[in-house]
Amino acid sequence: MKTSSIDVWFLTISLFLAVFFWYVMFLLRPFNFWAEMAGATLFLGGVGIYRMGSTLGFRRLRTPRAWALGIGSALVLYLIFLLGKVLSQRIFPFSSEEISIIYTYRTEGNPLVVLLLLLFLIGPCEEIYWRGFVQSSLSSLLGKFQGFLITSLFYGLIHLWAGNLMLFLAALVCGLSWGWLYQKQRELAPVIISHALWDALIFVILPVQ
Repeated sequence: MKTSSIDVWFLTISLFLAVFFWYVMFLLRPFNFWAEMAGATLFLGGVGIYRMGSTLGFRRLRTPRAWALGIGSALVLYLIFLLGKVLSQRIFPFSSEEISIIYTYRTEGNPLVVLLLLLFLIGPCEEIYWRGFVQSSLSSLLGKFQGFLITSLFYGLIHLWAGNLMLFLAALVCGLSWGWLYQKQRELAPVIISHALWDALIFVILPVQ
């Protein structure tokens, strides 16, 4: 996929908007957190669909292979976070407090509503934007590895607005994991499934606290 100068400007503007949305969500917080997150990811997901269209390959969501990869990678990532919790408590004395702060966001919404948002809106829309649009575009511009690395770093860095090191590290690990999966498979479907299921597990079903 060749990327024109217009596409570069569109990508740059969308990234500035993503930075602004995360700033509003984590620092200004004018509304309910989940309403803000749903609105931001829906907008960015729409940007991804508008720019990438049929190349996103939504039909592959129906394939057993996509589900196997998605479920398997979500479970592996969840186990990594279980181990990460133990290690972080030994390395960072403040990690337990910061992890608890992350989970206070759950109290801003009904658990069932949060679960449905994570599964069907937030997780999928984030992947449509970050991997489907940003990583694809940067890989076209700079090369596959550079596109993967820059997207993953950017995905982690915008979470610094929360002022929470554990959240930044979590977002960075997730960005690297889903970015690597997308780079290797060149399919968005398993990454969408992985992100949505991992979100549901870590935030609602089996929290790591």
